[in-house]
Amino acid sequence: MDVDEKEEILLAFSNGEIKKLITKTSITAFGLNWQHCNHTTYFPTYSYEQYYQAIRRFWRFGQKRKVNVDLILSDGQTRIMQSLMVKKNKAISMFENLAKQTNSDFKIDYKEFNKKIKLPNFI
Repeated sequence: MDVDEKEEILLAFSNGEIKKLITKTSITAFGLNWQHCNHTTYFPTYSYEQYYQAIRRFWRFGQKRKVNVDLILSDGQTRIMQSLMVKKNKAISMFENLAKQTNSDFKIDYKEFNKKIKLPNFI
């Protein structure tokens, strides 16, 4: 399928003209907002980034319904889910630490700030 045809199909799905779409995360995991959809089926790989992005395209600001994700795995793929959960926990910890560090580094004493900064009269 050529690029123009893929784009046309993705736009039709985004606009609600196509009700169901089968695609690969390598094509549609990143940069899409599909809040109109709340049910997806996913075949996990070891890539936590693709997993996260593929799920989050449905669970964005504006989503009004619960998002359901059906994961399809064979018995031999349990290590994939174990690996994804380890990566998920590390990502959560990293973002929590980043937020904590950012908040502690940028605390502003507004009284001191107002003493040091002279604003123009028109503000």
